[in-house]
Amino acid sequence: MSSVLTFLAMFVSGLALSFENIKSSLKEYKTIAFSSVITFIIFPILAYFFSKLLFPGNEDMFVGIMILSTQASTVSSAIILTMAAGGNVPLAIIITVLNNFLSVFISPLILNGVFSMEGNITFDTMEMILNLVMVVIVPIIIAQIVKYVFKNQMKYINKIRKPAANLVVLMFVMIGASTAAPQMAGNYGTVLLVVVFAFVLHMVVAFIGYIYARLMKLKREDVPALVFCSAEKTMTSSILIWNNYFSSYTLAPILFVFNHIVQLITDSVIGNIWVSKGEDVQEQTVTAE
Repeated sequence: MSSVLTFLAMFVSGLALSFENIKSSLKEYKTIAFSSVITFIIFPILAYFFSKLLFPGNEDMFVGIMILSTQASTVSSAIILTMAAGGNVPLAIIITVLNNFLSVFISPLILNGVFSMEGNITFDTMEMILNLVMVVIVPIIIAQIVKYVFKNQMKYINKIRKPAANLVVLMFVMIGASTAAPQMAGNYGTVLLVVVFAFVLHMVVAFIGYIYARLMKLKREDVPALVFCSAEKTMTSSILIWNNYFSSYTLAPILFVFNHIVQLITDSVIGNIWVSKGEDVQEQTVTAE
């Protein structure tokens, strides 16, 4: 079920991607590259040390944290939040799709390296890569073919694209919640630490992205795309990898579910602040004129 849902999520995401998006976003290659640095280097390193600090000796949470930290941003919510914040949506799309593509190959390699150091956590790296290729890359290719073949019907398809994406995400929340629910009983202290971990790490990574944006003097609309698409982590691929390879670590889904909730609430607040500040700047400009 998790494989089918991930396939559908990436297919719907692929329908939103166009070559015009890619072409218009290539000029922002430094921003795109730094988002990958945050996603696959900075976030996993910070997550590793935070896990040792907050969950010492808890192998379940360590496995869950490392799986989550090596994933790309969410397929739908990061783009929707960028749009809500008045950000550069084409840039958000290309960052999200590119990092999801890269995660197919980078995530298994990082997990293999980290778990090898731990000594007693093993999995088939090549099998995981091939599995991710089938459920992440292939549906995006199929989506591009569908867009080309049914280009005259895309206006009708686009009407159901966003509701379909939201439905898939909701189903993943239900899967994660139903899996995590039995483990939450008697582990309320762990749940609280998970919420603290998710919030603090998310804010630290978002702040790093924001500082980079200020130092590089990015356009205002590019900042939400960089921050949201770098700091958020997809629940879909996390549950997929956990379910297929690490399901014996039963506390991990608690992390996936609460991290998803925390990042949605946090980024919604941040997005509203950005919108308010943008409106204030616009009013000041009009007044000055």
